[in-house]
Amino acid sequence: MMPTTTIDNDYTHHHDDTLSCIQAMRGQEDEVSTCINYLQFSYNNSVNVSSRTAMVTWCQQLQKKLKLSPETASFAISFFDRYLSSGKGKSRQALQDKYLFQLSAIVSFYISVKLYETTELTVDTLVKICKGCYAKPDIIETEEEILFALDYRLATPLPIHFVKEYIKMLPPEVDTNVILDECKERIGDTEMDMYYTFCKASVVGLSCLLNVLVKKNLLSSTQRQVFYLQLSKTVDIIGVMEVQKRGVQGTKQEVDVSKQVSEKSNIESKAKLTAITIRQMLDDQKKEIRSMLEDQTNDIKQMLDKQTITKEAEEKIKAKEDMKQIVAEYSEAKDEHGCYARCA
Repeated sequence: MMPTTTIDNDYTHHHDDTLSCIQAMRGQEDEVSTCINYLQFSYNNSVNVSSRTAMVTWCQQLQKKLKLSPETASFAISFFDRYLSSGKGKSRQALQDKYLFQLSAIVSFYISVKLYETTELTVDTLVKICKGCYAKPDIIETEEEILFALDYRLATPLPIHFVKEYIKMLPPEVDTNVILDECKERIGDTEMDMYYTFCKASVVGLSCLLNVLVKKNLLSSTQRQVFYLQLSKTVDIIGVMEVQKRGVQGTKQEVDVSKQVSEKSNIESKAKLTAITIRQMLDDQKKEIRSMLEDQTNDIKQMLDKQTITKEAEEKIKAKEDMKQIVAEYSEAKDEHGCYARCA
């Protein structure tokens, strides 16, 4: 029995460490604002959803050609969307000009490679990759623009980083390698859909993971409930479920951006109302539990008091019986002269 207890404690401790790590990542995530519908500022419609999709595809294809990590492309897309959402520098101008729009994506990719890859990608090499369409001074100037617009906050966690932590909470018998590979594919699909730029990385990551778990039917209903309950301490589960529905329906279909923004607002409103309801339920449960504990404590005290009184009474009765026995023996005892001794 003792070894089993030790394993359970270690397993619980491991989960606590993982939850602490997720909480820290959520803190980093909250320091950065989610993206807005920046395409609404493209007044001449020269830049639209298709323009963004083309640049995301370019980043992903170049990452594969150069044999870089998929996370490098994900960081580049994140920098690109955050820059255009910032409204700083020439970000608004880039939404009216395809040349500047494309340059913003190209330089975001360049920054990501510089930060997260050991492979060196020089500005001269980037100019050659772009077949001389973009000048070296423009690339350097845009790099400074993007870094300034992002307040140099470049180490924000991605959806895949959250997934790598979430899967540590799964039962030991689940093959996490297969799950991770499929989650990477799904996250790559979400990067094509602008809707997901309005969501937190923690929410996108968990929605992709849950869709994989449901598809493969890897958890029992009880295991799924335990998994949800553990993660509900740090992640917006209501928001995740809303995003998860979209993942089930398919992420590659084009949806009007104005509808996406409205959808996101509805999700946030529902999440807030649900959170308030859940909080009230938890408060009520706490009160009930506290009341039950107080009643149980009082019952235990009364039982102990009765036991104490009963024990004292028993001791007194025993003492009286012992005394009677002593007196009886003394009364019947003879003295050394053969006479019975008298009781004093």
